[in-house]
Amino acid sequence: MQELNSNKVKNNVLFLGKLQKSSFTQLYKGIRKKEGRILTDDQVKNLPKLADHFLQNEWKLREESSARFLNHIRKKGFLTILEIGCGNGWFSHLLANVNKNRVVGQDINQFELEQAARCFGDENLSFINCTDFNSLPNNSFDLIVFNASIHYFPTPNDLVQVLAEKLTSKGEIHVMDSPIYKTKMSAESAEERTQQYYMAKGFPELSRFYFHHTQSAFLVKKMHYRPSRINKIFGNKNPFQWIQIKV
Repeated sequence: MQELNSNKVKNNVLFLGKLQKSSFTQLYKGIRKKEGRILTDDQVKNLPKLADHFLQNEWKLREESSARFLNHIRKKGFLTILEIGCGNGWFSHLLANVNKNRVVGQDINQFELEQAARCFGDENLSFINCTDFNSLPNNSFDLIVFNASIHYFPTPNDLVQVLAEKLTSKGEIHVMDSPIYKTKMSAESAEERTQQYYMAKGFPELSRFYFHHTQSAFLVKKMHYRPSRINKIFGNKNPFQWIQIKV
C-alpha cells in the first residue's frame, strides 16, 4: 500500500485530504450520548463482547456477523484492508488481528477515532479522519468493507466508482450489518420510522443523514449471507445481509 499522505495528526489520528466541516458529527455525538451508546474504553476494547449492558443482545448479533467475516478473510492470507465508517475501531482491530493484515480505519467522527486510537495500538492498524475518498491512494487495498455504515452514504454506486480505483487488481468491496430493503415501499416506510424516531429524541435534523437503500442500489457480485424470514421474525439471528459488490 502507498503511504497515506497526512497533513495533520491529532491524538494518533491522521487527517487525510481536504477537511470539510459537517453538522453531522456533533449531531451524531449528541444522539449517541442520549441513546447510551457511547461506551467506555474498557468496553470498547472487549467488543463485540458486551456483558451486563442493555445493548448486549445487539452486540451478540454483531459478534456473529463479525465472526463470519473474519472466517472469510482468514482464508485469503495477508490483506491490506480499509474499513469505512470504523467508529470506535473495534472491527478494524479484529481485522488487523487476522493474518497480521494491514488495516486502515476511516471515519469523520473525531471523538470516536481518538477513542479507537487510544484503545487499539496495533502497529499494523491506523485510523484516519477523511471526508474525501479521492485523497486515498489508488491501487492500495485488497478489501474495503462497510460494517454498519453504508446507510450514511446517499449514493452507493457513485461511492463504489470512486473506491474501485483504490482497490488492487483482485480487490473486493463488502457491505454488512446495514439494512437493505427489498422494495421501494419498505424503504420509504423505514424512512418515515427514522424521521419519527429522531424527532422523538430531539434530533430531527439527523434523519437527513440516514439513507434507506434498496437492493437495486447495489450491483451484487455475491450474497455471502442472507437472513431467513424466520430469523427476522424471531430476532435471534443477524437480520442484515452481507453482500460483495461487483467492481
